[in-house]
Amino acid sequence: MNSVMLKMLLVIGCCLGILGGIAAFLNAYEGYSHFPLITKKRRIIMSLEIAGFAIFMTFVAVAIVFFFIGRISG
Repeated sequence: MNSVMLKMLLVIGCCLGILGGIAAFLNAYEGYSHFPLITKKRRIIMSLEIAGFAIFMTFVAVAIVFFFIGRISG
């Protein structure tokens, strides 16, 4: 497989993963802010957990793309 293509997919995956994590954090935090019984510290922790999961899922998606591109081109 072309190493330039792999590097490009890796950079795109990292950038989209970080952007997705930020968006997931903001969305979750805003959603949790409607519940007054949840403390600010707990809202941040729960939102960070969701952001981490979003980043993880993006990396999994990039790994799947790597796998299928390798199968197609190989």
